[in-house]
Amino acid sequence: MQETNPTTVKYLSQYYESASKGNYDIYVVFVERALSLLNEKGRFGYILPHKFFNSQYGEPLREVLAKGSHVTHVVHFGDQQVFDGATTYTCLLFLAKAGSKNCQVVKINYLMIGVIQGKQMRGKFHQKLSQRPCGTFLLVREQNFRKDESVAD
Repeated sequence: MQETNPTTVKYLSQYYESASKGNYDIYVVFVERALSLLNEKGRFGYILPHKFFNSQYGEPLREVLAKGSHVTHVVHFGDQQVFDGATTYTCLLFLAKAGSKNCQVVKINYLMIGVIQGKQMRGKFHQKLSQRPCGTFLLVREQNFRKDESVAD
């Protein structure tokens, strides 16, 4: 984007903290902007690449999210491929404007696709904890943690 649209890059880096470091992916700006548009009780979720959790360009977005304790849930698919025909490294990120004391993190280590009653099914958690069903993923690890704790791999 820096080569094709330097004016946009300059604008975004001036007005969005998440665009302040490195050669960032544009989705980091979308997350920050969506958060700014929420009212005080607002919530939203995105399907996005999980690269920002570990990359240098993701550091400013991680800081924005941590500062307000905005993250409520993360579903991290690791290297499991969620979308047919596309190699992506996906997570589901759920945020709350008001923040949260705790964050629920789900790590998917095995994605199972199967056929149930003649229909191809994809995306159910086989959960061992009391949560409502969400879709044929095998839930391998679920962990609740406070914002000041880290999640072990």
